[in-house]
Amino acid sequence: MTSGEAILYCLAFLNSPYAQERLVSGRLPTPKGFYQVSEEFLKEIPVVLPADRMVGEQIIASVKRLVEGMESEKAEKEEAHLFPLVLLSLKGTASVIS
Repeated sequence: MTSGEAILYCLAFLNSPYAQERLVSGRLPTPKGFYQVSEEFLKEIPVVLPADRMVGEQIIASVKRLVEGMESEKAEKEEAHLFPLVLLSLKGTASVIS
């Protein structure tokens, strides 16, 4: 895995619905309605190696397509494919990357 692929893989977890839930759970938004993303918050989001190499490759490919840009409707479909893969990896929790 290249360093670029590792960054894409991490982005999948950091932008997942799981991370969003952790961000808002038990925290108050700022007066402007935003949530602070701190180092402490980032420590709460596990980035795990998938139990299956193919899942990891699919995650990287999906994030790469999203980063490259696409129409909103296509992006929603891509995320609908991506986020279950992230959750699958989280549930399998093969090993946590620290």
